[in-house]
Amino acid sequence: MDWEDSPFPDHESYTLWWGSDLDFEDYNEVTDITESGYTIPSGIDDGDRIYWRVKSIDDLGREYWAKETDWYFDVDLGGGVDVVDFGAGATDEGILVNWRCEGGEPAGVRVLRGDGEAEIISGNLPGDSSRYLDRDVEPGGSFRYWLEVVEGDGTVSRFGPTEAVTVPGETYALVLDAAYPSPSREVVNFAYSLPADGRVVLSVYDLSGRRVATLVDSELTTGRHEASWNCAEVPSGVYLYRLETTAGSLTRRLVVSR
Repeated sequence: MDWEDSPFPDHESYTLWWGSDLDFEDYNEVTDITESGYTIPSGIDDGDRIYWRVKSIDDLGREYWAKETDWYFDVDLGGGVDVVDFGAGATDEGILVNWRCEGGEPAGVRVLRGDGEAEIISGNLPGDSSRYLDRDVEPGGSFRYWLEVVEGDGTVSRFGPTEAVTVPGETYALVLDAAYPSPSREVVNFAYSLPADGRVVLSVYDLSGRRVATLVDSELTTGRHEASWNCAEVPSGVYLYRLETTAGSLTRRLVVSR
């Protein structure tokens, strides 16, 4: 509540009456107010109509009621910004976090991620943001998210966490890449993908079907793998390299040239 300063130069203080009774048969009194305004600290509810009067008191104790003795205001405490439809889900690019704000637009928002203690991962986002894509997630990992809403007065409210979101593990097909370089004079490089764990054999054959080198013969895990072969001691010509796995076999050819 604010009012104009007293027109009397010897003004000393103010006394305020306030309450929900228009006739002021029941009211609260605040004395010794030195400023031309007052904030009610408690005792009001959202939707209340508050009536108030103020009088000026000079240094001799004389009282001067304001010319307009009755003012009122309707209490609107507001609920601040609320977050609804807050959730997260895995996509091909990462985990997409979504939300919607009600009760106004905040000054800004921040997305947090954590398993134990949550950490801010988004930086400060504009208040009208409604989604954030978290690309920094490992396949097979499980993550929870929180949202911090920053209001215009600096108030920060935290919402969450979301349900845990698990990132699907990467899937691989059985692939045998072209060897490089080809033609080759010395070292040849091989790369291949495995769709499942299991025993893997990677061998090189000449065109007569004779095995000239075994590059891999071991148990390997799902995913990408590499191998190399020094072909400096074999004659120039065309060779076959064959990948044998529990998921199937693949054969390609390479050229050795001096």
